[in-house]
Amino acid sequence: TEPLPSSFIVSGIGGSFTPSLATVRDFELAGAMLHGMQFVVGGSDAGNGFLGANLLGVFDTEFDLGKGVIRLFHAMACHNVGLAYWAGGALVGEIRKVNPGSGEDHHIYGEILVNGHKLTALFDTGAPSSMLNLRGARKAGIDMDAPQVVASMKMGGVGTHLQKSWI
Repeated sequence: TEPLPSSFIVSGIGGSFTPSLATVRDFELAGAMLHGMQFVVGGSDAGNGFLGANLLGVFDTEFDLGKGVIRLFHAMACHNVGLAYWAGGALVGEIRKVNPGSGEDHHIYGEILVNGHKLTALFDTGAPSSMLNLRGARKAGIDMDAPQVVASMKMGGVGTHLQKSWI
């Protein structure tokens, strides 16, 4: 590993940390050999590894969450064609991919609807569950003071701090 600039900080709902950069000379995934892959490493999750946006966001990525599978593709000439060949007759949800970041931003963003309001979702490859921040909840018309909004367990992620959550 080698140090990243001190201004390079990874942050999430649990806090932040200054990571290091690991360069893997040869990284093989599903028969494809990738050379010089770089990964941001560090944080409070020692022993756990995550494949991040620098890999999943570069390829055409299919998330078959019902079966716990992620597939990497290079789709060609497939516009307006349903690519979920594995679904059989099951209903499949598709999310339109958007890119609000720069050309170097390989995070996976999609346009979603919450209560009929368009929001941009970030697919966090290390998050165990989906969540909506308070700003997004307000934009979706959710009244945080409504009686059906109840406090839940505290949640964490990158870093060691826990944050309040609601259902």
